[in-house]
Amino acid sequence: MKNKPLFFYSVITYLVSWFLWFCLMILINHGMTAYGKPLFMILYLLGGIFPSIAAFIVVRKDKDTYRRLKVEILRFKTGIFWYIATFLLPLAISGFSWIINGLLQKQNGPFLKEPVYMIIGMLPVMIVGGGSEEIGWRGLLLSKLLERMSPLKATLIVSLVWGIWHIPLWFLRGVPQYGTNFPEFMLGIISLSFLLTIVYLATRSVFICILFHALENAYLNIGLDSWISGPISGWVNALGGLGISILLFWIYRHFTQLLTHNLSNEDAGKK
Repeated sequence: MKNKPLFFYSVITYLVSWFLWFCLMILINHGMTAYGKPLFMILYLLGGIFPSIAAFIVVRKDKDTYRRLKVEILRFKTGIFWYIATFLLPLAISGFSWIINGLLQKQNGPFLKEPVYMIIGMLPVMIVGGGSEEIGWRGLLLSKLLERMSPLKATLIVSLVWGIWHIPLWFLRGVPQYGTNFPEFMLGIISLSFLLTIVYLATRSVFICILFHALENAYLNIGLDSWISGPISGWVNALGGLGISILLFWIYRHFTQLLTHNLSNEDAGKK
């Protein structure tokens, strides 16, 4: 699979998702549906899951990629560490930004509006309505880009494609997740992309990426960012998250490269 299939993947994902959301926009503007109603949610979710549908369309004739994608979607055994990290990392990163925001503004809102256990009931919906995208973004796009470029470049490309894909959602009245500043949102996308690249490189599990994405969305729905109310809170959250994500990415890449180098030297010494 070379450049053309990946370009085709991006194009059909944009065309179909954007067409569905454009139709939804027209229906909303004519008072024919609204957020939470069946028609709205059907079109909204169909557009949201199409990155995954498009991935299977693109790889249907590439048996090796199709087989690899199925294996990675069903790769549940990755070690308990990555499950713990998946559950705790979003809280830790947002907690860091929350503390910095409080220090800068001398005041802060509550860290969470709802108890953490509330995410359990939300998780299945968040997997379908957000996490499932990762079959396309990480399972296909990132994995194929990693075959011919560095993780840093691949992450930035996926971030750009993924972030721009969201643009029509900013014009759908009533969708609560997209009421903030778009540049801040893009910084959040880049931040999440760095974390998901680490997860994917370490586990080769699309399932863990799906879970990570779904948990991030679930945390937001219980008010993980409810403290963002001051004049600089949004930027503190976005830049704080991005800074930690880049740092974790650098640490992971540095130590994996160091480990690979040491193992190579050991093998050379044995010979």
